[in-house]
Amino acid sequence: MSKSVTIFTHKAIEGPARLVDILDRAGFAQTHILTSKADLTDFDALVPDLLVVMGGPMGVYEAERYPYLTHEIEIIKARIAAGKPVLGVCLGAQLIAAALGSNVYKSDRGFEIGWYPLSINEVGQSGPARHLDSALTNMFHWHQDTFDLPEGARLLGSSALYPHQIFTHGENIMALQCHPEVETDQLDDWLSELSDEAQRQKIATDIRTFMPDMDRQFRLFMQEWLEQIGLGA
Repeated sequence: MSKSVTIFTHKAIEGPARLVDILDRAGFAQTHILTSKADLTDFDALVPDLLVVMGGPMGVYEAERYPYLTHEIEIIKARIAAGKPVLGVCLGAQLIAAALGSNVYKSDRGFEIGWYPLSINEVGQSGPARHLDSALTNMFHWHQDTFDLPEGARLLGSSALYPHQIFTHGENIMALQCHPEVETDQLDDWLSELSDEAQRQKIATDIRTFMPDMDRQFRLFMQEWLEQIGLGA
C-alpha cells in the first residue's frame, strides 16, 4: 500500500531527524515543508495519510508574528474532524492542543532542558507510550511553553516539572511535548544556541548515556503507534 506523510518543520535545525529514517523504513513517501517559507493557504489538509508537526522556538500565542501557525492550526483541526492521523512534537503538540481549543502559554515553572524521565501512567502503559517510560529511557526536553489538557484528551505521560507531556485524542492524534526524535548532530546545533556553559556540557555528556536507549525506545513507540493507526510497515 502506498502511504504518504507531510512533515511541517518550523526551523531548519529542528527538523524531523530520526523520524525520516523511521518513516522511510515504514514505507512512507515523504513531503517536507518549512512552513515559515511556505504558503499553506491552499494546502489540502486531508491529502497526506499522516501529518507530522515538528517543534520550534516560536509560541502558539505568537501567531500574529508567525501567521503560518494559524494556518497549521486550521489544518490540524480539519484532520481531527476527518479522523486523519496527526503526530505533534513539542510545538507540534502545542498546536494540536490549540486546535482542540486549549490554552497554550509560557509557564512560570521555567525551562525544561536536558535529559529527564517520563512517568507513563496506567492509560499510557496499555499502548505505545509505554516504550517511553522512565524505566526504559530518559527523554530529551527543550521547552518552557505548556498547555492545558484538551477536553476529551487522554493524558499518557508526565515529567516531574511538566505534567502534560504525552496525550492522545480520538484514535489517530498523538502529541509529544518531549523530543524523542532528536539526533546527536542535530542536538549539537541546538546546544550552540544555549548560553549556559555548564548546562551545555552536562547535556553533551549525557548524550552518550541516554541517546542509544531513547533511539531504540522511540523506534518501538513509532512502530507500534503506526500499526495502531493502520499505517504500519
